[in-house]
Order: sequence, then C-alpha cells, then structure tokens
Amino acid sequence: MMLLLLFLSLVVAVDGAVKVPGIIGDNMVLQTNSHYGARAFIFGTSDPNEIVIVKTLHLRYANTYNVTADGNGDWIVMLNPEQPGLQVQSVTVQGETGPTIVANNVSFGDVYLCAGESDMAFPLSLSFNASEEIATAANHNNFFIFKTEPQTSSTPQTTAGGHWEQLTTENVANFSAVCYLSVRDIANIFSTTTPVGLIQSTFVSARIEAWMSPNALDNCKHHQNPQQSFTGPSPSSVWNAMVYPFRFFTLRSVLWYQGVTDALAGTAQEAYRCNFQSMIEDWRVAFGYGDFSFVFVQLPPTVNSSQSSHDEDGVSSVRLAQLDTIPHPDSTTDTTGMAVTLDLGGTSSWGTANPPNKPAIAHRVAVSALHVAFAFQQQWNGTLRFASPSIQSAEQVSSTQVSVLFEPWTADGLSFQGASECTSCCKYTQGFEVLQNNGTWLSVEAKVDGSNITLEVFGSVKQVRYGFSNYVECVIGNKDGFVSSPFRVNVTNQKSVPFPQPIRGSPIKSPPMGFNSWNFYHCNINENIVRQVATAMVNNGMKDAGYQFVNIDDCWQVARENNGSIVPDPVRFPSGMATLTQQVHDIGMKFGLYTARGTGTCQMRPGSLNHEVIDASTYCYDWGIDYIKIDVCHGAGNPQTSWTKFHDTFMKCFNETNNYVVMSVESCSDATGGCGEWVASLANLWRTHGDIQATFSSVISNAKANNKMASVAIPGHFNDADMLQVGNAGLSFIEQKTHFALWCIMASPLLAGTDLIHASNETLQILTAMELIGVNQDLGKDNKIQGVLIQDSTSANRISIWKKVMSTGDIAVFVINEGATETSATIKWETVGISPSQSMKLRDLWLRSDLGVYTSSFTHQIASHDILPLMFASPT
Repeated sequence: MMLLLLFLSLVVAVDGAVKVPGIIGDNMVLQTNSHYGARAFIFGTSDPNEIVIVKTLHLRYANTYNVTADGNGDWIVMLNPEQPGLQVQSVTVQGETGPTIVANNVSFGDVYLCAGESDMAFPLSLSFNASEEIATAANHNNFFIFKTEPQTSSTPQTTAGGHWEQLTTENVANFSAVCYLSVRDIANIFSTTTPVGLIQSTFVSARIEAWMSPNALDNCKHHQNPQQSFTGPSPSSVWNAMVYPFRFFTLRSVLWYQGVTDALAGTAQEAYRCNFQSMIEDWRVAFGYGDFSFVFVQLPPTVNSSQSSHDEDGVSSVRLAQLDTIPHPDSTTDTTGMAVTLDLGGTSSWGTANPPNKPAIAHRVAVSALHVAFAFQQQWNGTLRFASPSIQSAEQVSSTQVSVLFEPWTADGLSFQGASECTSCCKYTQGFEVLQNNGTWLSVEAKVDGSNITLEVFGSVKQVRYGFSNYVECVIGNKDGFVSSPFRVNVTNQKSVPFPQPIRGSPIKSPPMGFNSWNFYHCNINENIVRQVATAMVNNGMKDAGYQFVNIDDCWQVARENNGSIVPDPVRFPSGMATLTQQVHDIGMKFGLYTARGTGTCQMRPGSLNHEVIDASTYCYDWGIDYIKIDVCHGAGNPQTSWTKFHDTFMKCFNETNNYVVMSVESCSDATGGCGEWVASLANLWRTHGDIQATFSSVISNAKANNKMASVAIPGHFNDADMLQVGNAGLSFIEQKTHFALWCIMASPLLAGTDLIHASNETLQILTAMELIGVNQDLGKDNKIQGVLIQDSTSANRISIWKKVMSTGDIAVFVINEGATETSATIKWETVGISPSQSMKLRDLWLRSDLGVYTSSFTHQIASHDILPLMFASPT
C-alpha cells in the first residue's frame, strides 16, 4: 500500500485508458529475484477503479495478475518470483477499454541504474583501450541499455526519454564507460550470461542538490550556504526529470559517480555528507522496495601532479564525506560501497577532471558491487578481494610513535605506492599529518609495519590525517592493487561492545506478533531499517496492540569464521548483531533472525547444516536474540535431527540465562503419521504451505492448506500460514482486511511484512484491529486455539465459513465471499453448531459494532473477496 500512496500519475502517450511509463517497453530487462528476493513491478494508470489485467507470457505458460486501480487511477502489481533467462516472452497490460499494451522480448536478469555527472557520462569511445573494449562488447548480447538524454524539470515527470535496445558495438561506444565496464566485469567474474539491463541517467556539471527531491533537500537545509552561488541545474530539477521516472522499476544496484562540481564549488564536508546520505535514503524510500545496493566512486584527482596543492576543502571534503557514507558502526547509511580511485588520475580529451582510465575505475566499482550487491566476502580464484585498505584506529604507542591500524583482512601486503603520473611519488613524503596540541598540522614520516603504519611524532597528538591533497603523490596500497581512501582519525582506542541484556520472558502461549523483513524488503535490509522499524512499531500503536518481534529474514549472513561461527554482512550490519539486538531491546522490542537447516539459505548464504549447535549458542548466548526462523532450501538434512539440535541448545540457554528464543521452522504439513505427531515438541511454529504471494488466490490457498493441520495446534505451538502481505502491492484494501482476519481466526502468527516506517493509515487500521487480534490471541476452548473451516466454497456457492470457539465460550464466525461479485450470505445456526431456537447476539469485529440479537440465521451482503468477522455470544 505504501507503493500505491507514493505512486503518482504516469503519462505516456498510448491510446486507450491504460498507460505505462516509457521504461516499460520492448527489450526491457526486469529484475529477477534470484539470490536477491526483490520482485519486479509493472505499474501505470487507468481510469479510476478500472480493472487492469497484467500478463507475463513465457514460452510454455503465462502468469496473470488482476488489479483494480485506486481512486486516482494508479495501479501497480508485484510479479511472482522469476528466474533469470533470455527466453523470449512478453508483458501485456489490458484495461476494460482501449487496446492491449504489449512489451516484447522481455527478459529477467539484473538491472542497474547508472547516474551522476560527467565522469559517469564519459563515453566508452574516449576511454583507455576504447577500440578493444568496444570490440569485445559483441560478446555481451545479453546486455540491454536504456539511455535517457540530459533534461531538467521544475516538477516530477512520470516518464523519461529513451528506449531499451540490445547492446551492440555501435551503441556501446557512446554509452557510459563506467556503467558498461563495471557490470561487464561483474558478468565476467560470474561467468554468466544472465540478462543485464543498464539505465544511464547522467547530467554533466550537476551538483548533488539537483539530484535530490525537495524532501531530501529539506533534511539538510541547515547546511545550506546562502553566500555560495549555485550554477548548473537547479535543486531537484534532475531528480524530477531523470530519477523520479524510474521509481518502482526494481534494481539490483545504483552505480553513482558524482561530486566534482560540488568539490570545485568548495562544498564543505558536512554539507556534502548530509546531502549525499539524505539523497540515498530518499531514493530508497521513493523506489519502494528497501535499501537497495548503492555503489559509488570516490573522487579521483581533478588536477595533475604539477597543479596539486594541500587541500582543506573542495575535493578532500567531498572525499571524506563519501568515506563517511560507507557502512561503519552506528552509521546512518548502510548497504553502500565505495571504489577508491585516489591513484587513477590523468588527462582525457575532457580534461583532468575526467581521467581516462575508466577500465581500472570500473573494475573497482565491480569489485565493490560484488561485496555490496551480491554479498561475496572471499577471494575469487585467490586473486580478487573486495576492499581497499580500511582504517581501523590510531593509537599513540609512545611520545615519539603513533601506530595507524588497518583492518587486517584489507591490509595484506600493505605498501606505499606512487600514484598514476606521479612526479616525486613517495620519495619525500607519504602524505601523513598529525594534529598537535597547539592546533597545527605537522607533516610526519611514515613506514609500513605489517598491516599497520608507524608515524614518527614529537609528543602527544590528537588526530592523524592522510591524503589531504587533490592529487596525492604517494598512496597506501595492498597486494591486490587497491588503495586507501584519505582519512582523518582521532588518536584513541576502540570501544568495546557491551553484551546485550536480553528481554527476559517465559515461553509464549499465544501466536507471536511482530514484523518480518522478507515480503517487502527481501535482501534490501540493514540495521538502519531494523532500528527504524522497531521505533515505528512503538510510535504507530503496533506495540500497544501486542506486536513484539522485529525479525530479519534471509540475507544478513555472509560467511563463517575458521571456528565455524557465522559472520553478519558488514555492509548491512556493521555494528554487529549483539549491538543491534541491544539497540532493538532498548527501543522496547524483541529481535529475531533467520537461518536454514541446509548447507545454504534460499538466497545462497551460509546455512546451518552441521552448525546447529554453534549457531544456536551464538544467537542465544552471545547475541541475546529472541526469535529464530529456520528455513529449508539448499542441501537440507533431516529436519527432526536439525530441529532437535537447535531446540536442545536453545532450551539449555534458556535454563541458564532465562533468555527464551521462539523457534519457527519450515515446514510441516502432515498432521497424522508424520511430522505433525512430534513437531510441537520441538518448535513453537511451523510453516504449513508455500510462500505467500500478494494475491487473493495465494491467501486462500495458504489458509486452506493451513486448515488441514488444525488438530496439531495448541497454545504455544502454532500452524504458520506464512507472513502477512498486508500493506503490499497486489492486494486491495478489502483483500488485505480479509487476509488479516483469516490469519486471526486461524491463530496463525501475525508477522507484518510491509514497510512499517511509512505505513499508511489503512495499513495500520488493519494491523491494529484489536477485536480481530483478540480472536488470534485467545487460547480457545479446551486449548483448541486454531479456528477451522466449517463450510468450504464451491463453484455454485462462493461463500466459505470459519469458526473458532473462544475460551469464554463465545463463537467467532468469519464469513468470506471468495467470488468475483457481491453476494448475499446466510449463516445458519446449524452450520455453526448452534440450536436453531437459540437467540444469539452478533457483533461485527471489524466495525466494532453490535448488530443485534438473531435466531436461527443471519443474512448479510458481502462484497467480492470481503470478510464478515462475527462474534456469536449469548444475549444475557
């Protein structure tokens, strides 16, 4: 629903009532969910409340999506999971009137938005090795490009000029060198022919303010300098014309190369930092599917060696602001990566501000993207790593010595190296300065000592800085050819991370209520989102309604230490899980994680097979989490064996620390003669069907599969019909209400799977419907906690009826119209198990209103896909 609220009218000139934006057309590449999770969207406008049918036509089958436009005529559908492939297919969009819109030769793969100013616009034809690079483009006919021409607008535009075309040696010559070469290198490293979509949106000499929406600018208005003249495109004008049109078009990553114009204008570090980070956050919110990867190029030299001088502002300021935008503990911007290019200056036909060695720059972008967008941590073939030397701390060892420490895994083969086209190189200075007690900076000698650098000083110093020149003669490199960013660091020791204090509690009795990241964020999740979601749930009334858990699904883990311990993704969770757990607890919520009982998770992250005990110990003892979801997926072993190891370790931890971990497993759908006979002895909840989609048919299918396991559910142990799709594109408001109420009567866990940070009033109205939640949390008469289907729909009668006897003896009766048209539904007392002569007081739990006293039967009009949630009670 958040996507619908953000969505504004699209105006592409096509005949008929239904319209789609220009980015949706022939030869387009849509984002695959493979090893990523994020789904592609098809979106557009029509007449208000018009029914729109979207189809994806494959070679042997078709997927059909029905959606009703809202009152403004906006509509959007989220496509089902699609594997990458070049198989010829089409997407059709049909409204109630007008011709069908058809996009042919559509493929699913990875999509990149390449944005920025002149260095991103720099064409391949002017790059180093241009002839060779252009010629080899013929090997990449799986690439498709969309290039929009520079344009500005004072208001948000709904389409951008351009069209999709297959990559050729002719059109690649004038396409962005960094964009093409970066993704080309990613494809080469993977040795894959997965389809690739490249969107170039560049504007020469556009300062960062031009790329920011008014909302993003407002966040940084305290940094605006009224004395500084503004040249080039006006604030928000490029955003309006060249970014806004691509909202909802799902991306694997943004590749960004910008900042020269800001640097030459003397922009202060804090101003650029605020603008850059605000822009990234705002783009992610506007695009509407979480914190997608954002990889950028740190500024290379804009002058040559003979022109360089000591630089307090300008280029150094922008570089430091960019450095502050990569993930680090307590950072405000995560899931980002930076390609350091301090050593790659030079002069091209466009001048020194646009160095020509784009293949080297692009390769570093590709390596960073592997780390950030694909979460690879280890070397490829023993030669490729993922990071420049990364500063850790600076410590004063003695009155004459300061030790600058780098992260060991980034500093193998640390050395001083001359930059490209250097003159003195490292002969006279290594670029290090220290801040003395008198407030002056002093240049000092430096030497490499393993993975550290030792500085010769005179007395105590406050700070160390490195590389404060536009052109840096001497760079710090590692053996893999990556160089350190300029930096400034206090001479202090690192702070220790406190062990989280768990929120103590007893084993649960009612179905857990909370949040799960998958249905909306998929892999685009990080610690900033987690903290914001927890805070939102406290502030928007969800905590008061009973929601407790903030749970991360797949994509948080990346590797294992030599001792087998699991490693969180440092670009998404730089503070670590122990710290994040404590932060969520401090906000007043509980925290949960995800794993899988196989060798790999569903997104190919490390699974828990043969690591169940060490993982459970880490989660409970070391990190203090409160909830674990154990999926199945790749290379799964015996479920009972795996779940027993987890259960026994968690119970041992609970007995020793009083930290109870709710255990969710996947899956169990055999009520008798199989896992249904023993699963409740190991787990608190278990999935009973496949992944839920944001369609009404999926909601009903999961509910009826869940119903078959009703006899197994008891207080503290629940059938899980899957996470909620309330708030997500694909379901109407009525269908979302039905979905939520149905989960409530089934006593299924209530785990919201949408954007709660920006949740609409309608979404919160459903998620905090207290009388429906009361049915969900009630333990049921005689511990029969799960309501059951007592009348199924048929082709002749599309009404289904569900029943739950409450612990008080009252009876919850939920009536659903599964049909496509409004119908009259009659609930007969015999169907519910009540004597026809008995008078019953009926209450509508959604409207929270009494309907009166009735005998024998009750008749009510129910809209298509709507639910009538009733409570039957004795009138006295």
